[in-house]
Amino acid sequence: MSPRRRGRIGLLSLVAILFFNVSGGPYGLEDAVGTLGPGLVLVLLVVTPLVWSLPVSLAMAELAAAMPEEGGYVVWVHRAFGRFWGFQVGWWSWINSFVDVAVYPALFADYVGFWRPDMSALERWALHRGLTREQVMAIGDNYNDVEMLEFAGRPVIMGNAAEELKQNGWAVTLSNAESGVAAAVEEALAP
Repeated sequence: MSPRRRGRIGLLSLVAILFFNVSGGPYGLEDAVGTLGPGLVLVLLVVTPLVWSLPVSLAMAELAAAMPEEGGYVVWVHRAFGRFWGFQVGWWSWINSFVDVAVYPALFADYVGFWRPDMSALERWALHRGLTREQVMAIGDNYNDVEMLEFAGRPVIMGNAAEELKQNGWAVTLSNAESGVAAAVEEALAP
């Protein structure tokens, strides 16, 4: 142990750390219930922690008691296999944390689709990328584009679109034949 004074962690902090370290969650559970049925899924949810998590937690507890140093499994691997493998386990764990954390916004956006089935494809796309509707530009030329244009903060109608669509007050660009999409994008990006 290091000679410096070690701080104590409160119960709420401990619960938060445990939650965020293990809450990858049962993503795909809805599909499993539909495929396997609720009874088998409940059995799997009870059996999996006993078969997998309990032995792992007992091994971690034993190692932590045998080698009570800060660093956990990085220190354990370093002691057992040397510097190279200790570095590898630390490095890949660190990289994994970036990938793992990056997955959660996409999962959240997918779940929002279950709660709001009326959400348009463009709205879901913007949510996946963390964009507000003011940051979204949509370009359309027909009635099937109305939902997308109504969501976008910057809706643009092609010059060759139906006259009724041009009456909605949306910006109108050149026609398809005149490279209207390129003109609209260039105008949007102009300072």
